[in-house]
Amino acid sequence: MYSSSPDISTFSISVNSVKNDPCYTESKLKKDRIILNDKIKKAHSDCEIEKYNVIYKYFNTERSSTYKDLLNALMHYYKDEKNNNIDFVLPIESFLDLFEKDTMKIKNFKKQHVFEALCKILLMYNYDNGDFGMDKQFYNSLEEFIKNPRSYSNIKQREDIINENINVSSKGGVVDIFFKTTKAKLSCKWICDCISDETQSESDDKEQFFALDK
Repeated sequence: MYSSSPDISTFSISVNSVKNDPCYTESKLKKDRIILNDKIKKAHSDCEIEKYNVIYKYFNTERSSTYKDLLNALMHYYKDEKNNNIDFVLPIESFLDLFEKDTMKIKNFKKQHVFEALCKILLMYNYDNGDFGMDKQFYNSLEEFIKNPRSYSNIKQREDIINENINVSSKGGVVDIFFKTTKAKLSCKWICDCISDETQSESDDKEQFFALDK
């Protein structure tokens, strides 16, 4: 009786040949890399949530967070840490490091958005010691100002800024902070390509415009 059973030895040789094929090896490694990258992303995401929950617990997770929410979170975090350690200090760099740098798994903002918000708050309340002037008038965007410099709808009041969401995406346009001021103290620490390190005298009442980007 004739048997049509496959030749197992030939099949084994064929499988081994495929496994030894460098193209097969490359394809398999690529698939393994995709699976590994997905696992790394998942682990990184879980790690971010665990690591940064220290500060995000001070925010309301049910809604978008404003500049005012950021200040309240800063205040409560500092008070809690100070109560635990009377010698506790909080440099701005350390505060920024409490926020996610790459992802936005917990809230819809991350470190760079917090930095921008703090810069605007410090300028708004004149913590720059007058280097950028004391009577700053902020605008929604540089683009809107160029289109219509006299438009009052482009001007932002303090109340508007403090209630603004921390991450407003690209609403601000090509620059993050744009404002007008007078009597700014022109110092080389703020100016690119400055010739002298000496602080120059205050400017006259002529209006000056500053566009700041992080």
